[in-house]
Amino acid sequence: MNRVLTALLQLTGEAHPALPPLISYEQWLEGAFQTPCQFIHVEQAGEVADTLASNRQVFKMVVVYHFARDSSGGFERIEPEPLLAVLRRERFQYPATVEGERLVLNFRQETLHMELGDRGDRLYITCDVDVPVTIPREPTEKIEYFEFN
Repeated sequence: MNRVLTALLQLTGEAHPALPPLISYEQWLEGAFQTPCQFIHVEQAGEVADTLASNRQVFKMVVVYHFARDSSGGFERIEPEPLLAVLRRERFQYPATVEGERLVLNFRQETLHMELGDRGDRLYITCDVDVPVTIPREPTEKIEYFEFN
C-alpha cells in the first residue's frame, strides 16, 4: 500500500506541484495542517484474480483539496483540472517509478467522483484504482534441447 501511496504522491505532485501533500490520517482528522494543501489517502479494498500470472489489487483512493481563505473571507478554489488532465493524457493509467520499479495505476473512470465539501472549503475526489501484481512462481528448469526419434 505504501508503494501505491508513493505513486499517488507522484501523480498529485505532477498535477499540483505547489500544493503541499498531507498523508497523515490522524493529522488530517485533527485539522492540524495549513491550507491550501492536498490530503491523499489510500486503502486496500481487495484483490481480484486477473490472469494465471497476475492478480489485480483494488484500492480506494481519496484526494482532498483544502482551500485557503481569500481576503474577502471566501475560499480560493483549487481546480481539479490539472489532475484530470494528467489522467486523461495517460488514458487513466498512470505509470510511476517506485523504489526503482515501474508501477502502473489503473484508474476506473466509472468510479471517479468529485464532490464539494458541505462548508465549501474542500473538494473530495474519490476513485477506485487497480494495480496489477505478478504472482510469484518457483523457478523451473527450461527445456532447451529437444530430441526427436
